[in-house]
Amino acid sequence: MPNANAVTLGIMAVIAEEERRLISERTKAAMKAAKARGVKLGNPNGAEAFRRTGFSGSKIGTQVNKANAQRRAESLREILSDIKADGAVSFAAVAKALNERHITTRLGKNWQPGSVKLLMRRLEEA
Repeated sequence: MPNANAVTLGIMAVIAEEERRLISERTKAAMKAAKARGVKLGNPNGAEAFRRTGFSGSKIGTQVNKANAQRRAESLREILSDIKADGAVSFAAVAKALNERHITTRLGKNWQPGSVKLLMRRLEEA
């Protein structure tokens, strides 16, 4: 809306707020009706269901993430040695060299000095 001004935006905000309120009312009414019909709302096992399925602070999930990160770090060990041999000494220089080689982080992002620091620390601890 290229011609929108403060008044137009204000009116749109009021309409959006009213729609939010109506959605809330409809949701509460539907939940109340379901409860009146005897439908049990929520997870019958509560938070215990999350603990049993491995969510919410899962030790196994944490171990898997650490193992994946360690494998990725090990796969970059030789490349990092080459980059250092070429004279890159700072984390920023290493990040720049990795990005120039089109090597992304484990999540497919560009390298930053902080992520290189974490990578180097992981390799030193191994």
